[in-house]
Amino acid sequence: MPGVSPLKRGRGGRARSRRTVASPGRARPLARRRVPRTTDGGIRVGVAYLDHLLDEFKGNVRRALGAYYQGPAAVRTDGLYPETRQFVANVLALRGRV
Repeated sequence: MPGVSPLKRGRGGRARSRRTVASPGRARPLARRRVPRTTDGGIRVGVAYLDHLLDEFKGNVRRALGAYYQGPAAVRTDGLYPETRQFVANVLALRGRV
């Protein structure tokens, strides 16, 4: 399962932008808040990115989760890959248990 990667870093290890948040492989805009580089901050970033994907896919939870795992462009062009379908099924199975 891909994790939320840290903010993109420039020279000297400093974040290049306070307004970007790393998604699986890409930087995405986030609110103008600073997010700490901690486990809690990573969780907030992941939740914000999933919220963004839910908006982008008009509330379709399966496609939004698939885009989180596979990438939104691939979901739009190719649909969900078999391994992505399994990831989505696993997440949805855990939804009621947490």
